[in-house]
Amino acid sequence: MDSAERGFLSVALGRIRFETSLKLLPTTSLSDIASMGIIFEPPWSYVFSTIFALISLPLFRKCLMALKDSISNPGRSDQPLRTVRGFRAGIIGVAFLFAAGGIYTDTSWPLWFAAAFIAEELLETGFMIFVLKKGPK
Repeated sequence: MDSAERGFLSVALGRIRFETSLKLLPTTSLSDIASMGIIFEPPWSYVFSTIFALISLPLFRKCLMALKDSISNPGRSDQPLRTVRGFRAGIIGVAFLFAAGGIYTDTSWPLWFAAAFIAEELLETGFMIFVLKKGPK
């Protein structure tokens, strides 16, 4: 077996491993793995997903109001801090919407995405707020 055949074989085996690993991704429903399965079963899943979606509405409003305020009053000294706090509220609203979608559809990936999204963005905006507070005055 020459090197070209070995290369082709290793690529083919890698592709088979990749395709089988994709088939092994968890596709179980949340009611199967959660200890509080009643949250993820209808009609309670509709109630909880509606609550999560309604929680996101005032957060989006706060985000839009901060954006409007930053455009209309650009000269304020605390404006960058207020804008970042508004974007932070919008980010939390997006995470609540993904959580609502995960509960509504009884799938786990939107909940995992919401958790990872909110953790990364809160850390990032937390650093930005820290720098804006400690910056030159």
